[in-house]
Amino acid sequence: MVRGGTPRGDPACRGAQAAARRTWVMIEWSPRAITTASRFLSDRPGLTAVVEAVDALAADPYPPQSFRWGDTRRLRAGPYRIMYVIESGRITIDRVDRVPG
Repeated sequence: MVRGGTPRGDPACRGAQAAARRTWVMIEWSPRAITTASRFLSDRPGLTAVVEAVDALAADPYPPQSFRWGDTRRLRAGPYRIMYVIESGRITIDRVDRVPG
């Protein structure tokens, strides 16, 4: 036991500490992104990779595999390119395109 009566490694304490460190960002899809992504609805595995990559942006908006492209950032997810903008706690997905090849 640690002073204060809380056992070390108590999962309830670790969860509360992690929640306190977590930062929340809003992710939104622009109408253009919805339109461009909807062209690929028949590719379930590809769109699943896109959605997982977008969800991961909430934890790390600047993943190592992304790079700056003008005012936007580009990120590859499988055969797709995700273009997004980061503005003060908000990530806007601008478009999703299939990369030739």
